[in-house]
Amino acid sequence: MPGEIFIKKKSYSVNRDAAVNKLQNRKAVFLDTNVWIDIAEERSALSKRLKSTLLGLVNRGEVFCPLSDSLLWELYKQNFPSRLRVGELMEALSLNVTFASKEEIFFWEIEAFVRKTLQEGTACVSPNKLYVPVVAYLSSRYELAYPKGWTEDEIATFERLFAEKMASLSLVELLNMRGDEFMDELKGIDTAKYLAASQERWKFTGGNKKKICRLEEETIARQYILPLLRKLPLRFRLPFLVSLGDFAKDEYGGCLKTMLSALPALKNQAEIMAIAGQDPRRRTRASDFYDLDMMAVPLAYTAVFVSQDKWIRDLLNNRGAILRRNTCQYLSSLLDFERWLKAVKR
Repeated sequence: MPGEIFIKKKSYSVNRDAAVNKLQNRKAVFLDTNVWIDIAEERSALSKRLKSTLLGLVNRGEVFCPLSDSLLWELYKQNFPSRLRVGELMEALSLNVTFASKEEIFFWEIEAFVRKTLQEGTACVSPNKLYVPVVAYLSSRYELAYPKGWTEDEIATFERLFAEKMASLSLVELLNMRGDEFMDELKGIDTAKYLAASQERWKFTGGNKKKICRLEEETIARQYILPLLRKLPLRFRLPFLVSLGDFAKDEYGGCLKTMLSALPALKNQAEIMAIAGQDPRRRTRASDFYDLDMMAVPLAYTAVFVSQDKWIRDLLNNRGAILRRNTCQYLSSLLDFERWLKAVKR
């Protein structure tokens, strides 16, 4: 085309190998945003002890503290000096590793389940799929467009150098690159709209918790399961669809519950949203959306989940079966967390 500056774009995947290789035999410890801030800022003698203990356990190869997109979004709510202080600790304890985006992990869960159903693999999601370098917290795929006239050798050299930089970029480098830019997507969330939707859902179901759970399960199927199944290769998709007839049927005559029971993070997502929707009188805060977004994956794939948030404590301890269904241990106080770490040190 006349005036064309760039040749065709090329797509790439971030190299996960270096990130995942650092995690061998380590327990995954997930900390919510406020816990990270408490420990990084050493707000108490206990916080200071926890910081020292965690750094020691990471250096000994015992644990690591993976990040997530929700954590990093909330980190940008801090002023720049605090953001860097917390970011430095995050970098040290996470080994610059984050969970892949929730949508990507949902896809890998579905792929693993389909392979298991077709007797071509296990139902477990590999760490190679769960974790990515911190720069890929939004997506493990990226595109590059090259100037017109570049030779194949120049493109190959740039590809290699860019891939190396993507794999090695640290969290602190990423934060400094953004400087004082304030990324607060919370401001764009219309909490009144979600409160109205919750109240409408409550009215539609008559407050029946079982019906609310079913609505959320069907929402998960529409938003994630069906679209992600369509992304699978045809050689998997067709035999899997045929096999659905052999699945145990639920009380609704379908097999959605059977599928969700084998998809731990997706099942958590459905249950968390259902529980959150069972209190239509609660005036939703903007930060609640990140709390809800944060929980599903770590509760499925880490050894321990640490949060002192009262709403999360109530949601997990009193409203559902998430903690009974997952092996992840939930700790709601820093003192309990210190006791857990002491047991790891033995």
